[in-house]
Amino acid sequence: MKILLLGDFAGNPDEGMKKISFYLRRGLTKKNEVLALDPQNIFLKNFWQEIFRFEPQIIHYIHGPTIKSLALLKLLGQCLKSKTVASATHPSFPNWSRRLIFALRPDLILVESQKTENLFKASGCRVRFLPNGVDLEKYSPISTSEKTILRRHYGLPENRFIILHVGHIRENRNLEILAELQKQSDVLILIVGSRAFPVEASVYGFLKESGCIVWNKYFDNLEEIYNLSDCYIFPTLDSPNYLPRPCGSIELPLTVLEAMACGLPVISTKFGGLPKLFRERDGFFYFETIEELVEKIKVIRGGFATRTREIVAPYSWERIIDQLETIYTEI
Repeated sequence: MKILLLGDFAGNPDEGMKKISFYLRRGLTKKNEVLALDPQNIFLKNFWQEIFRFEPQIIHYIHGPTIKSLALLKLLGQCLKSKTVASATHPSFPNWSRRLIFALRPDLILVESQKTENLFKASGCRVRFLPNGVDLEKYSPISTSEKTILRRHYGLPENRFIILHVGHIRENRNLEILAELQKQSDVLILIVGSRAFPVEASVYGFLKESGCIVWNKYFDNLEEIYNLSDCYIFPTLDSPNYLPRPCGSIELPLTVLEAMACGLPVISTKFGGLPKLFRERDGFFYFETIEELVEKIKVIRGGFATRTREIVAPYSWERIIDQLETIYTEI
């Protein structure tokens, strides 16, 4: 097929939506003719020339969706007689725009959570559930001796229980609970930020003051940071309403999938699409309060058997790409 992907393909894949763009382009290119463009270049003449020269059968907008992205998809689909697809990786709509969703609806919206599926179905859109994937080759478990070597390499203590979080250092990530956990317990909290979004100084400040280690830089070998850790926590809270969506993460956080692929126990809020994919079992836990968080850390430190890699194995990027190609063919 001839597929036009609209997303962010520039620079390092150092945050969720960039990673999704990277893996979709890499996977789809194996069997299809793919043109990948950044919709931020919509006002450049060359952007439109490349699209009309390419004549895509499928136009897939990866990020969002927003009213602007749906409007662009609608325009392109009508001009090129192409089928249009929007991924609901991080929906964002002001309240006044609800009625516009139906008018601008693409041929298909790919959703990642039950709440978003309900929203778009109620707006008269055709939807399919398609989760994000994980690179099972890049993210894989290592031995205890290899973990020790990694800790020495990164200057981290060998005998501390290290809890990891990877994500933007911003207020809407609910990182306060990690700072509180650091103050209350003997664990070591390691937070790896991203250069994709500016660091909020107040958040960075209280994390450092609480004793957390904060690294705000891009790691090409991020799997090493997962593998030197003992546990992964995803503390971000879901939005209570459909619209707007002010939460601090994509619907199905890639960091949770990556940590699971490395065999780490994971403790998460019931965020986005996670409850639709995973129930509590074999090293995967949910929490709501810091008291629950502390108790589940105790369970893990007591020698809990973890099989999180087995749980996430069905969601390799290869399988997700196969499902996506089938969806393209059907529409």
